Amino acid sequence: MRSVTQTTKEQPLLGIGILREFLQTVFSTALVKNAPCVVSALLIARPGFGKTTLAAGLAPEGSICLFDATGRGLSKLLTENKNVRHIIFNDLVAVMAHKASVNSLTLATINALTEEGIATEAYPTEVKNLGRRCGVIASITPDILSDGRRWWNASGLTTRLLPFAYTHSQDLQIKINDGIQNGVRYAECPIRLPQIPVEVSITSAQKVFIRERVRAKGEDLQEEPIYRRHKQYQSVVMGHALMRSKNWRKCFVIQDDLDFLDRISQYVHYSRCYPL
Repeated sequence: MRSVTQTTKEQPLLGIGILREFLQTVFSTALVKNAPCVVSALLIARPGFGKTTLAAGLAPEGSICLFDATGRGLSKLLTENKNVRHIIFNDLVAVMAHKASVNSLTLATINALTEEGIATEAYPTEVKNLGRRCGVIASITPDILSDGRRWWNASGLTTRLLPFAYTHSQDLQIKINDGIQNGVRYAECPIRLPQIPVEVSITSAQKVFIRERVRAKGEDLQEEPIYRRHKQYQSVVMGHALMRSKNWRKCFVIQDDLDFLDRISQYVHYSRCYPL
């Protein structure tokens, strides 16, 4: 029998360093003034693997966590909350569990938010000027994504969200069970970000490096064209630079930010969950 020391101290979630860094980077892209896009993410893992817990725990100011939503509801939420930069969906399946007509509007709204944005909505009695674009972080299990992959692809949603597919290694499962046994409570602290968007400097040579990584990932995922991935990858590098930087007035990309693409590459997949 394993001997475990009892404790009630709060600790960060175990063994998820790279996932934490990924989510912190995704949130940071919303504050990079010159990034090609605000990155949206799709967390793919089995139930109970901490997808929503981590995303909600790290969420900075300007993030909203939702269990369910509709397209009309999202539009109203963004009208009333001008500073929303990321919307976190606890369960993408629950969001898409309404009747077909509702789902169609919800999907169209999410697609618009994550790319071109929602500029104007016309109703019988009024016209609303939203001018809004924000990121989305959604969670889904591998089996459900696999079952409906053709539908997700046809909707265009999969390429709009950068996937991060992971599982727990046997060693990590043992450590988590040890924590449960000795009463450890896990908690994450929201990431600290600037109040206003800032410029991140990036060189032409660094952009070429990113483009090569995008090309390789496009071949791995059998995606064509790779325009959205190109925008996502460049924004990820710039977001990582912002997240890492201690001086937001002089923020620039370094080799560590470029290397981050290689560190997450094995997780950027839809059907292969790599151990943390």
